[in-house]
Amino acid sequence: MVPSAQRSTTGCLAIAVHAAVDASPRPSSSSPPTSAPLYPHTTRTPPLAPALAPFPPPPLCTMALVEENKVTGYTVKDVAAAEFVTAYAAHLKRVGSLELPKWVDVVKTATFKELAPYDPDWYYIRVASLARKVYLRSGTGVGAFTKVYGGRMHRGTRPSHFSKSSKGIIRSALQQLETLGIVEKDPTGGRRITRKGMSEMDTQAATCLQRS
Repeated sequence: MVPSAQRSTTGCLAIAVHAAVDASPRPSSSSPPTSAPLYPHTTRTPPLAPALAPFPPPPLCTMALVEENKVTGYTVKDVAAAEFVTAYAAHLKRVGSLELPKWVDVVKTATFKELAPYDPDWYYIRVASLARKVYLRSGTGVGAFTKVYGGRMHRGTRPSHFSKSSKGIIRSALQQLETLGIVEKDPTGGRRITRKGMSEMDTQAATCLQRS
């Protein structure tokens, strides 16, 4: 059995512990309970990003200057074929860098034609058309262009057949463009457009669109 003195001491200690628990402050019902973080090492708050100030609007004079001198970015593909060929042929004639062959007023453009072209500037138009086709399809040669400019050959009462165009005119026009630095020979065959020719033709295309 436990002595009476020891029992009284134990009882006093139990009463003192209960009194201390009752005297400890309790959280009020209005304040939400604070829960301990699950991972204490991840409780750091991330730094706040600095507020970015809005960019001031550009002055009106600067906006007007940009609108006036902005790059158009037009190419030959943005202009109709007939409109571009006519404008580029007029440009080649105005520059005067093409050397017209001596047979330009008597030659036929193909065997299925009956007469020479009526237009006195037909050679400039053919050169401009060839330059546009080389621009759009690099690597095309003289043989392929004879099919492009070919047509129907009438044979009287017999059925009509397809006939190719003249190779001499196409070869002469391509050589003229090569002399001007607009086209060059492709290592894989045919002709291709040069940087100078592409820049010059894109400039003419932008001029055509600005006029319209």
